[in-house]
Amino acid sequence: MFDSEGLRTTARDLTIKARAAQGNEEKLALASRAKSYLLLAKNAEWLASTDEFLKAVEDGTSWPHPNAGVGKTFS
Repeated sequence: MFDSEGLRTTARDLTIKARAAQGNEEKLALASRAKSYLLLAKNAEWLASTDEFLKAVEDGTSWPHPNAGVGKTFS
């Protein structure tokens, strides 16, 4: 399973590098990679939420409202 916080950290690092890059091609490439890592983080959170839902269904318990991405920010 992917670690969403680690993926978000990588996305932030790539965004910082993109802002500091000299050439437009490098800026675009790094920004695109950052966006991909952010999407991977969101997907990892969604998968974790789905796992919680499936466990609740298997156990016959109620499932709390999905919380994937709540309180997460990206700058």
